[in-house]
Amino acid sequence: MTPPAVTLYKKALDDDPANSELLFYYGWLLEAKGRILLQKAANYFTKGTENHPGPNSAIEHKLNYQLIQVRAQLFQNNQSVEFYKQRLSERPDDPQVYCYLIQCYSLADQIQEMKKVLEGYEGMPLIAFSQKENLIELHSWSEKKNSLKIYQCPFYATLT
Repeated sequence: MTPPAVTLYKKALDDDPANSELLFYYGWLLEAKGRILLQKAANYFTKGTENHPGPNSAIEHKLNYQLIQVRAQLFQNNQSVEFYKQRLSERPDDPQVYCYLIQCYSLADQIQEMKKVLEGYEGMPLIAFSQKENLIELHSWSEKKNSLKIYQCPFYATLT
């Protein structure tokens, strides 16, 4: 359902399509509507991350990626950082959570904090990492599985 104000401005623009003031207010209303929809999307993605079938499932990755992106669009990067720091305290041996936190820090332009995560935040046994364009690879050794796993984390900053 379209709010009445949006309908009124649209009708006014049909009559006067070059009116800068009408264009501004119509755009502003659409932007506000977009923010409301993005917040609803973030709420659904958050709920989805709480109800996913298991750690490191495909749907969990999709939910977390979208949550991080939507919160970035809403300028809620700090909220994402706190969310994934909490998630990290719940799953301290899960390198994928480190990837999510790295993405949050890079979007929030908190490069020093991102570097701390890369250095083995909270004692996680990250044995190496490498930067390739907009991707960081985390190399983690699993004693239980006697295997090396590589996690790829998109990021949006330059390490210097």
